[in-house]
Amino acid sequence: MKFIHTGDLHLDSPFQGLSNSFPEQLWDQVHQSTFLAWQRIVDLAIDQQVDFVVVVGDIFDREHHGVAAEDFFVKQCQRLDLHQIPVYLSYGNHDYQDVATDPLMLPGNVHVFDNKVETKHLQLADHRQVALTGFSYGSRWLEDDVALAYPSRENVDFHIGLLHGAIIQGTDNHYAPFQIEELVAKDYDYWALGHIHKHGIINQQPPIVYCGDPQGRHINEDGEHGCYLVEEENGRLVPHFHPVATITWQTVIVNLPADCVSLPAVRLVISKQLNQQLIGPELTIVRLVIKPRQRLNIDIDRLLDYLQHDSQDHQSICWWVMDIMVKQVTELPAIDKNDIQYWQKAATMVFNKDMIKKLMNDSKLQRYHFLADQVDQQMINQLQEQAEQLLGQRGVSDEDSSN
Repeated sequence: MKFIHTGDLHLDSPFQGLSNSFPEQLWDQVHQSTFLAWQRIVDLAIDQQVDFVVVVGDIFDREHHGVAAEDFFVKQCQRLDLHQIPVYLSYGNHDYQDVATDPLMLPGNVHVFDNKVETKHLQLADHRQVALTGFSYGSRWLEDDVALAYPSRENVDFHIGLLHGAIIQGTDNHYAPFQIEELVAKDYDYWALGHIHKHGIINQQPPIVYCGDPQGRHINEDGEHGCYLVEEENGRLVPHFHPVATITWQTVIVNLPADCVSLPAVRLVISKQLNQQLIGPELTIVRLVIKPRQRLNIDIDRLLDYLQHDSQDHQSICWWVMDIMVKQVTELPAIDKNDIQYWQKAATMVFNKDMIKKLMNDSKLQRYHFLADQVDQQMINQLQEQAEQLLGQRGVSDEDSSN
C-alpha cells in the first residue's frame, strides 16, 4: 500500500509585495509555481500508481484565488480519476467553508471530510481495508482540541488520521491545537498533518508528519518543499519526502575580502559566487546578506539593480536577488556597555511573537490577517537584526556629524 500525503497547496497565492519586484517573465514563473507544484504531485501519484492521495487543508488562500485556480485543482483531480486514484480532502483555516454548500464541482473520486470529525473507508485492490479520519474547518479559527473527537483505531488493516492544526503552545492556539501524546494514544498507523509550512516528522512511531507547503511562498519558507510518498514497509507506513517546488527561496551570505570595498568589486565577487552556487534547473530567489571586513560605503540600491541585471545575462534566469542586507563590522558603535544591557532587555520585550502580533492587530495591518500566520522566530530574528543595523547606522552618522 502507498499513498501521497500533501496539503497547504495555496493555489493562486498572491505572493504579497513581490509583483512589482520582478520582470514580467520572472513574475509569471513565480505566480505559476504553486500550480506547477500541485501538478508535479499529481504526476508523482500517477507515476507511482498510488492507492490514494490525501490533501490536508488550505488548497487555496480564501481571499486570493479565482475560478481559474479552482478549475486547475479540479482538472488535476480528474487526471487522478482517469487513473482510478481517489482523493481524500479536508479544508483548512485558509479555505474554510460549510462542506454541505461546497461550490467546487469535484469529480467523483474526491471525498471531502465533513465539518465534524468523520471516518471514511477504502478497500484496496488486494481487499485490505483502510480507514481515514478527519474534518474540515467551518471557520478560520478553531480553538477546540478537535483531536479529542477522533475515535480510537478501528479494526482495519490501516487507520490514517488527517489533521490540519498546530501543537498546543502558549496562548496562540487558534488552529485545532493538539498534543502529540493525544495522537499517539489513538493507535493509528499514520497521521497526515497540515498547516505548518515546513515539512518534517515530529514522531517516528506512529509517523506523525507535517507535509509542509509544496511550494515556498516567501523568504522565510526557504529550503526544499514537496510532498510525502508513504509506502508500506514490513507492515509499517514509512514516509519518503519528494521535492516538487519549481522555485527555491534562499538566504545567501557573502563574506567580502578585506580589499573588496568598491561597488564594481563587490558586484563581481557576489555575481561569481551566486553563479557558482545557484546555477541549476530551478529558480532560486535570494535574500543576500553581505558581510564586509570593514565598513562598506556603496549604493546598495544600485548594487541590487546591477545584480538583477547580471542574473538576466543567462539564457534562463537561475537566480534573482530580491533584497540585500549589509551586516557591518560594528553594528552598535554609539552604544556603551550600560546602554547595550538596556537595548538587550528592550529587544527581548519587543522582538517576540506575541508583541509582533499585537502590533499587527493594533495597526492597519490587521486587515491582512494572513500576515499573523507568517510570524515565526526566523522573521523575528531578522527584524531585530535590521533594527540593530539601523541603530548602528544612526550611531555612525551622529559621530561623523560631531567631528
